[in-house]
Amino acid sequence: MFRNWRIAVMILIFSAVSLAQNKLETRTLVINGQSGEITIFQVDGHQFVDLATLVRLGNGTATFQGNTILLTFAAPSPSAPAPQQSPNAMSNSFMSAAVQELGILKDWRSKMAYGITRGIPGDGSQMVLSHNKATEGLRMAKVAASTPADQNAYQLLANDFDYVNRWYDKLVKGRKNMTTGNYSMSEDPLKDDSQYQKIVKCSDFLGTMIPNGTFSDDGSCQ
Repeated sequence: MFRNWRIAVMILIFSAVSLAQNKLETRTLVINGQSGEITIFQVDGHQFVDLATLVRLGNGTATFQGNTILLTFAAPSPSAPAPQQSPNAMSNSFMSAAVQELGILKDWRSKMAYGITRGIPGDGSQMVLSHNKATEGLRMAKVAASTPADQNAYQLLANDFDYVNRWYDKLVKGRKNMTTGNYSMSEDPLKDDSQYQKIVKCSDFLGTMIPNGTFSDDGSCQ
């Protein structure tokens, strides 16, 4: 509630602007975020506004009690609080980096699976590039991890990388020992390879969980 002399000082006198005397001018008035057009009366260098319009724009009321005018304006509505983000929500930057890393890991293990099941000779040196790309991709995902959910998801992603890397080491060692030929002698050799099956299970889980944006863990990458 404002008394007549207070409201005159606060809202009836506008910023000083050199204008001609006895003049009408339309301006935009904003009160508590509510805006509207109002006419300014300029008389002898003083600026006045229409009381009824002022009350209407401010969503207020005016009461006349003898020589006193009582103006009441509703308090501005408080801003709606920002929605609480789920503690399991992952950041977009991490999700993007993690999805790229999953693609690199899949390409790496697919190339290895193709080579050993078809008996393609080699010592694993051609896979060094894939290994290095996956290592860098994992580093980028770690840098992008900024929330607790990101950190938890990153750990599972790092486990997936570790599974692929261990399988890589196993195949490199097997080629040196001439034992990888067994893969090309079976109709479905990868089905009986527990390490490979663990990689697939973990990668499939992460490939669904991470793009969904919410961290969860079902033990596939533990």
